[in-house]
Amino acid sequence: MTKAIIFIFVLLLIQQINAGSFTLYQDAGQRGQAREMQCSDYNCHDIGAGFNDKVSSINTHGGCVALFEDGNCKGRRVILKPGCELGECCKHDNFKSCGFNDKASSYACC
Repeated sequence: MTKAIIFIFVLLLIQQINAGSFTLYQDAGQRGQAREMQCSDYNCHDIGAGFNDKVSSINTHGGCVALFEDGNCKGRRVILKPGCELGECCKHDNFKSCGFNDKASSYACC
């Protein structure tokens, strides 16, 4: 019983560590240069130099991220969250599927 409780605690701790962060990748398939981003609030954040208009895939670590085509969360928006690939959502592993490859300039957590 104690081992099971410890195991569950460790799983919850890992989930908490990953909550509030996501990883952007410059290549499809979550490959290429990567940048870890933080989601500590729901405000708009610019992606920044080196990754602006160069993102092709993402790992949301189970969270929800809105990417925007322009800075200051303006322009076209795509939503990235588990299980969502239709409408305003986009596949995590290849932004070409929704016409958003190399277009992200800013983000907000959702």
